[in-house]
Amino acid sequence: MRPLRTLAPACLVAALLLPALGLGADRVVMFESFTNTSCPYCPASNADLADLVALYGTTEPIQAINVQYHVWWPSSADPFYVANIADNTAATNYYAVNAVPDLRVDGSSTSKDLVEAMNDRLAVPSPLTIDVTHSIDENCQFNVQAAITAVADVPASGLIVRVALVEGHTHYD
Repeated sequence: MRPLRTLAPACLVAALLLPALGLGADRVVMFESFTNTSCPYCPASNADLADLVALYGTTEPIQAINVQYHVWWPSSADPFYVANIADNTAATNYYAVNAVPDLRVDGSSTSKDLVEAMNDRLAVPSPLTIDVTHSIDENCQFNVQAAITAVADVPASGLIVRVALVEGHTHYD
C-alpha cells in the first residue's frame, strides 16, 4: 500500500491528523463549505477558502482541508448538487444550513476571519491520530484503510467516523 499523499488528483479526507509529542497530535483543520453554482456571492468566498487550503493544505504537514457541499438553492440544477444529492442534502440538513455561502470550521459555525478561525483550531491538540493507507487496482477500485489511535483522553461514547473522497480541482465553466 502507498501513503495517501500519492493519491492525486483526489485525496481521502478523514480529518487527517499527524502524530505529535505531548498530550495530543497536531490538528488538521477541516473546513466544510456550503455553496451553489448559481449563488452570486459564493465564487469570492470559495476562492478565499481555496487559497487558504492551497497555502496550508498542500505541503507537509497538512494543516487544512476542505469538504465542499452544494445545496439545492438558488438552483437545484447545480451539477455538483445533482451528482451527489444524498450526501449534499444530508450535510446541509445536519448543520441546518439555510443560506449560502456558509462555512463550518471543525464542525462549528464561525464569524471569524478564515485565518484566525484556522489558527484558533490549530492551537488545540487533537486527541487522535489517523493513519490512512490505500491501494488502487488495475480497474481503478480503491481499497482504503484507516487506523485511529487515541493519543490523549477521548469520550467513551458518541464518536463518529466519517470518510469523504474529494477532488483537488474540478474545472467548471
